[in-house]
Amino acid sequence: MMDLDIVAVDGKEVNFKENPFETVYFENTNPTSESKRTVRVKNTSPILVPFHWSIYKQKNSQKISLENEDTHYRVEPAQGKIPGGQCIDFEIYFCPQHAEPYYEFADLIIEDIPITSVRDPPEGLKSFAQANTSKNAKVPMPTYVGSNT
Repeated sequence: MMDLDIVAVDGKEVNFKENPFETVYFENTNPTSESKRTVRVKNTSPILVPFHWSIYKQKNSQKISLENEDTHYRVEPAQGKIPGGQCIDFEIYFCPQHAEPYYEFADLIIEDIPITSVRDPPEGLKSFAQANTSKNAKVPMPTYVGSNT
């Protein structure tokens, strides 16, 4: 079973399972300047987990975004592999163009892992996998797509 846990934000330990959150806020940032937050993720499974980030503007649980849009955020590293039992620090950068709030989204896309190995996959992901593995699909999609937001 593949399992990733958020273990710290900006160097402060968190217990994500007891106190889950979905939003990371940034301090007020002047236009064209940049601020950064760091999220540490631990791969608690024994397998190597390849990943990439998808960043987009509109949240739609029925649609999986496969490419980045023109957003005000970026995540580094944007792609790579997390070794089994290891942690990785993701740096999330925010660079606004104007003095206004920006609500954008980032999904950590797990590659080459069977959906059956993902603990509690989101409903949108399950629907995506089921729809694209049915006999009615014009272009069959792999069933090993996995996402952990």
